[in-house]
Amino acid sequence: MNQPAKINMQHLVAEHAERRIVGACMTWGANAVGRLTVTPLQFSNSLLREMVTFAIARCADDQPFDLVATALHLKSIGRPLKEASILCTQLMDEGAFPQTLPYECDQVRAAYSRRMAHTAANSLRIALEAGNDAEAAAMASRALDAINGASGASSGPVSIGDAAAAAFAKSERARISGIAPGITTKLTTLHAKIGGFQAGKAYFIGGRPGHGKTVLLMDILTSAGTQGKSALVFSLEMSATQLAGRSLATVSGVTAQRIERGEYSAGDSARVMDAVETLRGVKLHIDDRAALTIPQITAACRVHQARHGLDIIGIDYAQLATPPKGVKGEEALAGIVKGLNVLKKIFNCPVIILAQPNRQCDFRADRRPMMADFHGSSEFEKAADLILFVYREAAYPDRPEADPSAAEFIIPKNRGGTCGVLHMRWDGPRQTFNDALAETTENYYGC
Repeated sequence: MNQPAKINMQHLVAEHAERRIVGACMTWGANAVGRLTVTPLQFSNSLLREMVTFAIARCADDQPFDLVATALHLKSIGRPLKEASILCTQLMDEGAFPQTLPYECDQVRAAYSRRMAHTAANSLRIALEAGNDAEAAAMASRALDAINGASGASSGPVSIGDAAAAAFAKSERARISGIAPGITTKLTTLHAKIGGFQAGKAYFIGGRPGHGKTVLLMDILTSAGTQGKSALVFSLEMSATQLAGRSLATVSGVTAQRIERGEYSAGDSARVMDAVETLRGVKLHIDDRAALTIPQITAACRVHQARHGLDIIGIDYAQLATPPKGVKGEEALAGIVKGLNVLKKIFNCPVIILAQPNRQCDFRADRRPMMADFHGSSEFEKAADLILFVYREAAYPDRPEADPSAAEFIIPKNRGGTCGVLHMRWDGPRQTFNDALAETTENYYGC
């Protein structure tokens, strides 16, 4: 007597979740895409994977992702138009509401983790049978990582013991390798203070105009890209060409003003050309579209992650993002800060967010900015794992006696570390910061 085929209910639940996700994207567009916490690679159904990839790309380009557009796309990859139209209609009928997408994404992510765990376990068995201990150890580690969630994002509550084991493993890797966790920069003073830019953390960099917060952001992201890390910066204020011009000055040593005006020698031209080739090897991309919404930023991150990977995100700057419709003032900024802060969990990477304090610090005797100088400061304080202010006394025209190369990185909040002031050197002509020989000042805010 033949036994009935065993039904894998977990697989059915996951595929149903994939269908509901695609249907939600077709129905709700960017509102749904912006809430996704999975990547297309985590889909098991190849057709649904293609459709969600198409949805993310369309939303990133502000193009509609609806029944007609999707059916035509499926026709372009070989599906009969009638069959594609029927499928799209079915998926829209099954589509989830945007508010329930986190649950659907959890199902897809958990199924992906199980598939990766099974694959690694099979490789582990083969390595053990072959007597390859090193390969077996690597496969065991991969299987455990997959079980804990391949995306790095939590799919539900975990025991404190499992969380402690993960924290210990991270510390042990740092101890054995001698390299602190996180993305490092050329600024050893900053690295020694904060331990690098770590996955799952939000870093807020503030400063009044002209003090160098964008320069610091580009220093950090360029360092990451030079190390082979995939970096993405949203420049909501300056064009990609303007940012790249600054980077040319930093790398070539030819001043930014001379590069912008074309006032350099033939020898300098060769140095700038060499800098161009150097920057071609840096894994840093610039999205300079203006007034992006949080869902658009999230969708663009997903596209970038699928194409290039994603190890660190930069936002320049928070106040220039577009808030949800009908929301104004401090409430609007608070919504933007919350939305940007979520990126650190969705993509499990460090997110560096620039923000501009208000003008009240310019009218104090001590013009150094404080957290209270942010509009909606309570939201910044809650969201940030670290807040750093860039301050240069010489940036104020009425302080001619100030050292033009002196700069301070003021850290009033450092979750898991100490606060203080780092004394740095500012190289304005070449648009970069460097370490200084001066001692740092600990506990500037009594932290």
